[in-house]
Amino acid sequence: MKKILILFAAIMYFASVPMAEAKKPMPEDVPQIGFNILQANNIQKRMVFKSTTQIRHPRAEFDYKPKNTGLDVTGRIIWVYGDVFSLVDDENELAGLLSYTLMRPLTIKETNKLLAVTKKHYPDFYPVLYIAVNTGLREGELFALTWDCVNFVEGYIVVNKSYTHGVLGSTKTGKDRKVKISLTVTKFLKEWKMACPKSELNLVFPNANGNYMDSQNMMKRRFKPALALAGIDSIRFHDLRHTYASTLIIQQVPLPYISKQLGHSTNKVTLDTYVHLMPESAQLGDSLLENLYEDRDTGLEESNVRRFGT
Repeated sequence: MKKILILFAAIMYFASVPMAEAKKPMPEDVPQIGFNILQANNIQKRMVFKSTTQIRHPRAEFDYKPKNTGLDVTGRIIWVYGDVFSLVDDENELAGLLSYTLMRPLTIKETNKLLAVTKKHYPDFYPVLYIAVNTGLREGELFALTWDCVNFVEGYIVVNKSYTHGVLGSTKTGKDRKVKISLTVTKFLKEWKMACPKSELNLVFPNANGNYMDSQNMMKRRFKPALALAGIDSIRFHDLRHTYASTLIIQQVPLPYISKQLGHSTNKVTLDTYVHLMPESAQLGDSLLENLYEDRDTGLEESNVRRFGT
C-alpha cells in the first residue's frame, strides 16, 4: 500500500515528466530529478541531491520516514543511498520519496499556536498569515492581491496576479482563479480593510508605506521569529499552502473542490501532490468497501435458479 502511495507522492513531478517516459532511475539521475522537484515547488533554497552506493538501512522499505527508506537529509544536502534504488521501480517513485522530504504542512494544533503568537507579537503580519492558511494563496499572490479582487458579497477572491522577486506578473499557471472564502474570512477581510495601511496600489497587504511587501524582510523579521516563538521548526512560507490543503483533506473535502481552490490544472496534480496525506482516507475507503455489498440471504432455492445459457 505504501509503495502505491509513494508513487503518487511525486510533488508536481508527473506534470513535467510523463509517466510514459519513466524509467528505472540510476544514481546519476538523482541531481536532475531533485532539480525538477525544486522547480515544480518553487523552492528557492539551494538544496543539493546526491547519491551513494552505500547501504544505509539493510531492511529499507517504502515509508514516509527517511531513515526507513534509505534517505538522509543533512542541512541542504539530501542523500540517496543504494538501498533506495533497490526499492523503486521507476523515477516517479524516487521523485515521490524525495518530494516528501521537502513538504512540511503544519498540524491544526501547530497552526493555531502560530496564529496565536503572531497575533500577540506581530499583529501587522497576522492578517497575511491568517489569509494564507485559510485560502492556500501563494506568497506572491498574497503580496499582489488588491481589494478590487475581493468579492465580499459572493464570498470569493479572484487570484489574477503575483508579485515575486520585485516583479508584478501573472500567476504561476498563467491563469486566473476564484478562491472561495468562508463567512468568517469574509468578515475578517472587511475589518482588515478598515485597519490596513493606505495604499495607492490598492493592496490588501501593503507594507507600512503602502507598497509591496518584501519577501526576505517578511521571512527574517516576522515569519521565522513567529515560528520560533510557537516552537515550530523552520518551514517555508509555501508550506502554509500545503497546510491549507492538508486541512481540507483531513476534513474529507472533495478532491475537485481542493483542486479548484489551489488552482491546479487537474485533479490528478492535486492527488499526486497530497496523496501521502490521505492514509486515513484510504483506510476509510477500505472499510467502506468491506461493507459495500452484504451477502444477504436472497431466498433463492436451487430449483428456482436458471442455469447460465438456459
